[in-house]
Amino acid sequence: NAYTVSVVGLVVGSTTWAGMNVDVPNTFAASPDAYGQVYQFNRKVGYHATSPGSGSAYGSGWITDFPGYSWSDEENPCPSGWHVPSEGDWEALNAIGSSWANAGVRGNAVAGRFFGFRSASCSLPNDMANCIFLPAVGYRNSNDGALYSQGFEGYYWSSTVNSTRLPTRLNFSSSNSILSESGLMAGHSVRCIK
Repeated sequence: NAYTVSVVGLVVGSTTWAGMNVDVPNTFAASPDAYGQVYQFNRKVGYHATSPGSGSAYGSGWITDFPGYSWSDEENPCPSGWHVPSEGDWEALNAIGSSWANAGVRGNAVAGRFFGFRSASCSLPNDMANCIFLPAVGYRNSNDGALYSQGFEGYYWSSTVNSTRLPTRLNFSSSNSILSESGLMAGHSVRCIK
């Protein structure tokens, strides 16, 4: 592996962002531009981010029962000492700035966004000081787990449930990066903080 990026990707105030997505529960992906797995809200069950279709084609089958309105410690998919960011954590990161990069443009194998103080100039694998890269993993549909928007959009969970009892998430494309709400059963990426 040519990457020298450490697990610690970026520090914003007192928050440390991981340099990679979560892959299987309690494990970081092998590199900053690896998709990792996707998760439903408050579930420690990972689903493959690259297998097409729905149901058992990509893992243990799509879960459709109610997951609860808070992300419990028992269901935290992050490695030990790390946890799912809050809405406020995502707001702080997003406020610093980000820059879209198509696959292969800045050393990234897949499309996504660079976030951080040097988001317009950092590149993989070895020029990532004050930056993290979030792959455009897409998402899995709430109803059946079918995969959509891979390479075009990224969806990342927060641990925050808003006043309408829906979790917030960071979602981005080539044109913008915003916080929005999501159904509890959708499958999104997890980027951990500590």
